[in-house]
Amino acid sequence: RVMNFYNEHWSDDAPERCFLNLLGLFDRPMGKGEKDALLEKAEIAKPLAALSELDWQAMLNNLQDMSLLLEKNENSYDTHPLIRTYFGEQFQKQNPSDWKQAHLILFEYFQTVPEKDQPDTLEDLEPLYRAVVHGCLAGEYQKALDDVFRERIDRQNGYSVHKIGAYAQNLAAIAACFPEGWNKPVSQGLSEAAQGGLLAVASFCLMSLGRLSEAVKPRWATLKLREKLKDWKNAGITAENLVDLLAPLGRLTEAKDAAEKAIVFADRANDKLGDKFGQMTSRSYLATILH
Repeated sequence: RVMNFYNEHWSDDAPERCFLNLLGLFDRPMGKGEKDALLEKAEIAKPLAALSELDWQAMLNNLQDMSLLLEKNENSYDTHPLIRTYFGEQFQKQNPSDWKQAHLILFEYFQTVPEKDQPDTLEDLEPLYRAVVHGCLAGEYQKALDDVFRERIDRQNGYSVHKIGAYAQNLAAIAACFPEGWNKPVSQGLSEAAQGGLLAVASFCLMSLGRLSEAVKPRWATLKLREKLKDWKNAGITAENLVDLLAPLGRLTEAKDAAEKAIVFADRANDKLGDKFGQMTSRSYLATILH
C-alpha cells in the first residue's frame, strides 16, 4: 500500500518515479556506467537527463528522506530489494516497450565493459553474465545466448564450468529464459534444438550444485525434445545423464526406464551414424541400475 501511494502520487515523468524505475531494472545496485548509459539513451530516463546538477541532488535527497534510497554516491545507487522489485514490475507492466528498450541498452553496455573479448577470470566475466540477463529480459534471447553466453563466456567448450567452476553464475544467467520454471524455457526466437540445449545447461548446473531433485524435470524435458527432433545420439546421452540423476535419488524404477530408452536411442544412432560406443555405454547404464 505504501508503494502504491507513491506510484499514484507521482506523475509518469516525475524524476523520483523515473529513477526508481531505473533501479527496478537491476537485481543489485546501479553503478555509474550503467546509469550514464541509460541517461544517454533510454526513453524512460529523459526527465532525469534534463535535470540540472542541483535538481538531480534534490531528487536524490528527496528519495533518501523518504527512505526509498539506501545508498547514493557517484558510483552506486541502491534501494531495498522490495522497492526495486515493485517499481521494476510496475515499469514492465505499464510501459513494456520502454522497459525492453532499457534492458536492450544495458545488454549492449555490459558487452563493452570487459577489455578482452573472452575474459579469463570470473570477476572479468561478470559484466558478460549481466549482459546475458538483460539481453534475455529485452527479448534478445538468441543474441544473448549465442553471441555472449556461448561464444564469450562458455567459448563453445565449457570453459566457464570446467575451468573456473561457474555453475551458479551460468544458472543465474540463463534463469531469465525460464520464467515458468526450469522445465519450460521460453520459445520466443529459439528453435526447439536451442531450447533443448538450454534445458540441458540448466539441468547440468542444478545437478552440479547438488540440486538433484530440481534437475530431473529439465532433463526429462530435454529428452522429450531430442526424441521429438530424432537427435538420437544426444537423446541417448541425455537418457544416460538422467540415469546419473535418478540413481542417487533412489528412483530406480525411473532410472531403469531412462536406461532402456538410452539403449533404444543408441541403437538408432548406430544405424544412422555408426555409434558403437553409444551402444556399449547405454547397456552399461542399464546393467548398473539392474545391479
